Amino acid sequence: MAAPLDNLRPMWSPGIHPCGHLGREIVGGRPSAASAGALLLVALVASGGCAPEPASEPEEMEPVEISAGPTSAMTPDSDEVASSGDEMLIGALPGGFPESFPLPEPASVVDFGSEHDRFVVLRTTLSRDEARRQLARRLDASGWAAAGDPWTRTKGRDRVVVRFETGNAGQTLVRVEYGSR
Repeated sequence: MAAPLDNLRPMWSPGIHPCGHLGREIVGGRPSAASAGALLLVALVASGGCAPEPASEPEEMEPVEISAGPTSAMTPDSDEVASSGDEMLIGALPGGFPESFPLPEPASVVDFGSEHDRFVVLRTTLSRDEARRQLARRLDASGWAAAGDPWTRTKGRDRVVVRFETGNAGQTLVRVEYGSR
């Protein structure tokens, strides 16, 4: 009869654990229940060593004051939106605008209407009062007659109604509605 140890084949051999730790791996034979339990215990202990290290606390940072950017003062209320028809360009007077109508100086076209709602909005750096005085003098000098109130004017078959609004940063918007009488 063979000694009990003669029937045993090596069950473990040196190897490297998948996580890089030195360990042992099974090379053959069937482990007993006790060996299976020991194997399970070794696997649990070895896998515990593979767990990631806990994250360290982030370093506390000093607060930094950040100044307002260049667009921080922009609001939708201060945005001037230009509308255009197919044949019109912003900055240019639309077709049909009375050629003899004197524009305030300096002024730029910022909006205008279509053939059914004919108007032009001009922006000038003049104050509202300066724009009114300058335009009244220029309208009188170029032959535009007052028709009822001082800001409804006619010349030949052309008729305009002028309105003034205070715009952003002290600028003035001059709306000129125009058409034929």
